[in-house]
Amino acid sequence: MRMWIICSGEVGALEQKQYTTGAYLAARREALDRELPPLGDRPSDAAGRPIYVSRHRTALDTAKQLYPGGAYHEDARLDELLPEAEDDGAARPLWLLRLRCRPRGAAKAEAEARADALIASLESSDADCILVTHPVFMTLLLDRLRVHGYCINRGGVGRVKALERVLITRRDMHCGGCSHNCYLSNPGCGIGRDKAMRKSK
Repeated sequence: MRMWIICSGEVGALEQKQYTTGAYLAARREALDRELPPLGDRPSDAAGRPIYVSRHRTALDTAKQLYPGGAYHEDARLDELLPEAEDDGAARPLWLLRLRCRPRGAAKAEAEARADALIASLESSDADCILVTHPVFMTLLLDRLRVHGYCINRGGVGRVKALERVLITRRDMHCGGCSHNCYLSNPGCGIGRDKAMRKSK
């Protein structure tokens, strides 16, 4: 099973440099459910893979623009994480608000359980698929996939950004014998070819 996880497009950057906590969360919720303008990305073929999207409009709009004519399935477990945080009325910069509004304690445990349930259901089908979600939940989901023993092929560093795409594969699909970490279905070095040959016997 291989998964492609995509961070949804964004309607636009938040207009102000500083917000109160309540105003920031309200602006994030509103942005997630607005119509997404044309992304300008070249459409791709989903090749029959199911496409699971969150209930936020930007997720479905992203999927339709990137994979027109695909088989879209709404899944609430892919919804963004916007936990309530105490609003003391003080205006703060966006980078601090992102930290302040991360899920913690019981909210984080609940989000991790949601991610684990999603991973278990995808494993039960064992089919290649595409997921479209949002930055905060995507960050947590990638962490949970690592815990479950998956390889994360991510091109970017730092926080997850809009339209970022990450390939997820099971560890047993790779050689793991050297820094190449070849796919056993297409080994690119002697170690990988030897391990693929032994596994096929």
